[in-house]
Amino acid sequence: MLRSSQPSFNHPGRMGRMGLWTLTVFIILALLLVPSAQAAPGKITGSVVNIRSGPGSGYDVVGTLLIDTKVEVLQSGADWSKIRYSNIEGYVASQYISTGQTVTPPAVPNTPAKQVKVINGPINSRSGPNASYDKVEILPDQAVYNVIGQKDGWYQIQLSGGKTAYVAGWLVQEIGSSSPAPAPQPPTPAPPAGTGSHAVSSVLFNNQPLKFEVPPRIENGRTLVPLRTIFEAMGAYVEWNESTRTVIARRGSTTVILPLGSTSPTVNGQTWQLEVPAKIVNDRTLAPLRFVGEAFGGKVAWNEQTRVVTIAYNPAPTPAVVAVKEGAVNLRENPSTTAARAGVANAGERLNVLSEKNGWYQVSQGGRTAWVASWVVEPAAGNSPEPVPVEPVIPPVVEPTPQPPAPPAPVPDPENALRLSRSRDASGIKVVISSRQKLEPQIQESSGSIRYAFTNRPLLGLNYFEEKMGSELLKVKASDYDKDTQITISLPSEVEYKTMVEDGGKKLVLYIPNYLINIEKSPFGSVGERFVISTLCPVTPAGKASGDRLEVTLPGLNLKKGINYNYSSDLVKSLQVEKNANNLLMTFDIQGQYKHSFAVSGSNNDLNIILMRKTTNQNREKLVVLDAGHGGKDPGACGTLIKEKEVTLPVTLKVGELLKQKGIPVEYTRTDDRFVELNEISNIANRLNATLFVSIHCNSSTSPDPSGTETYFYAPLTTPELYVQRDERQKLATLLQNELMSKLQRINRGVKEKNLAVLRNAQMPSALVELAFISNPAEQALLMQDDFQNLAAQAIANAIEQYMREM
Repeated sequence: MLRSSQPSFNHPGRMGRMGLWTLTVFIILALLLVPSAQAAPGKITGSVVNIRSGPGSGYDVVGTLLIDTKVEVLQSGADWSKIRYSNIEGYVASQYISTGQTVTPPAVPNTPAKQVKVINGPINSRSGPNASYDKVEILPDQAVYNVIGQKDGWYQIQLSGGKTAYVAGWLVQEIGSSSPAPAPQPPTPAPPAGTGSHAVSSVLFNNQPLKFEVPPRIENGRTLVPLRTIFEAMGAYVEWNESTRTVIARRGSTTVILPLGSTSPTVNGQTWQLEVPAKIVNDRTLAPLRFVGEAFGGKVAWNEQTRVVTIAYNPAPTPAVVAVKEGAVNLRENPSTTAARAGVANAGERLNVLSEKNGWYQVSQGGRTAWVASWVVEPAAGNSPEPVPVEPVIPPVVEPTPQPPAPPAPVPDPENALRLSRSRDASGIKVVISSRQKLEPQIQESSGSIRYAFTNRPLLGLNYFEEKMGSELLKVKASDYDKDTQITISLPSEVEYKTMVEDGGKKLVLYIPNYLINIEKSPFGSVGERFVISTLCPVTPAGKASGDRLEVTLPGLNLKKGINYNYSSDLVKSLQVEKNANNLLMTFDIQGQYKHSFAVSGSNNDLNIILMRKTTNQNREKLVVLDAGHGGKDPGACGTLIKEKEVTLPVTLKVGELLKQKGIPVEYTRTDDRFVELNEISNIANRLNATLFVSIHCNSSTSPDPSGTETYFYAPLTTPELYVQRDERQKLATLLQNELMSKLQRINRGVKEKNLAVLRNAQMPSALVELAFISNPAEQALLMQDDFQNLAAQAIANAIEQYMREM
């Protein structure tokens, strides 16, 4: 130990050491006795509240708290408060936390302090005694404040930090009083200008209360309500565009576009000015009540005494028939743009309307039902229902809903007025001229046209239309000369028609029966021949095969006079076309073994009769090729716990083992976690000359909700070499789907046709199965279970065995 070499007067003695220790203790005690900012106890009032790294919704989430969780409030703010929970510090929205503390202002001499308590909070406080004043701070439920003044039904209260603010008297309760102060009465009825989410007691739509997931709230004196709930109650279809952050709602011919944060939405292109913009609250879009209620033609009213908003909405009646506006439009299985496609309707095509839901019409087309978006169709001319399909369509049962008051009775046409309409069905085309008075025109018929001249008979509504008749057009044109009308019907050459008088002379009908326009023969790839039968209207064929003869009956079809159809080829020795009672009979004499198929193309007016030489599978190896979807660098769809490739490989290998036990040879596209190029997958099966090919996958969606099992095949009319296998491919897919449904007991999403590379390129019957949705948490858990994988493998093996046995 080294000694000090400093002079002795710098070395403290006993008294010096005591003085130093005394000073040190004094300083420590002084520091301990200095008042410090104390953390206040608080409690979370929201059901699930995020803790963020900073005071704003743009900061990262660092934790989550449930309702009634106790926390320490380190710093309070108008919008965000800093809190501590366990070892986590962060910020939560002030409206979702309650401290329950009483803020005590400086005492007012000789005046006892009055206090108020917030009821049904959180609520807003304002810089003045009116909801139009700026927001000062959000007050938590049950918080108590000292009152320093009153004005117009509002209390002026003392906040922390010496700030003051105003709060509506009907949203607080005086301490010692059992009820809140009455709300002030505005000079005229208007939508509520109070404060807080409970200023509106209820919203009635056509006298029925609406239920909202997020309650209406007030912003700058204007009531905001959940937009989707009201729009869908009006029958509108509502979409959200995430990239533009825009709400798009449609019903019939009305389209509403509302960008988030904008005060200038549009209705059919016309700008509406709003005082406050739409905003998102708890994942729901809220917009100004009056705009939401009136955008589709509703009427909004406010009852100040009951604090009830009423919306009266009397929609236009659903049309009986609609027509496609332009182009080809998709028909859907359900009323949604994301639903599976059920068919296509072309420009001008008329569709009977069965019902209406959320901006969509349920329609019938050729005896089947589907849904079409209301914004791509319009009420059809005449708006009278099309003839009932061969199989009556029964609309689905819907829960009864309150009906709005009946619309006023339509004003009848003047008795001498004329109207034009048309209809088209399996029997032919009708052009109708109708009136409330008997029709007595001058009629002039010439080659290819009929002219009707009416005196003192004005025309209402439709005055021109066309109907396609093969490569030609039927044209109907009306010309109005003062009160006289001339209607000219121009017909394609050599078309037979009938004229009829109905309804006691008040209706003139020109009827063109369905007829054969043309027959066109062409090779069907290398597998057969195709006969395209073009008709005026769709026709449903009936085929009868007997030996080397095929008879095809086309009901209700007529044959143009003077036209004969005679064909012969290596496959077809002869073809005869003749009238048989009310039908047309086509008789094919065929050389060699064949099979036939019917299909439609074009606008359903082209019937395809496909004649294909029969092929056998004897030249194919009795071999099954199995494909485990994805692999290697391609994980496939990814769930939260597992990848698609980690399910498909074990299931595929299990299927192979089961088939080998049944004596069926098997090859694989992969047996380990390796990547195989998409085109190479089906080429493996082609090189092996396999009997059939099955690809195994898991389904996925951007939403966690979809679930179930589905199976795909592909055999389009446009690819003859695949179409010739259509029956076999569809049978394989159906067997797989049925077995999977029996074993897995998931939702049946059906057998579907889709252009998938592995199915398109495979030269033998093939199918692709989607076992379940890896994006659905419940089904992901099943896909990870060995028992579920075993059941899936058993189902696929059973279906393949049955197909091989019945070949």
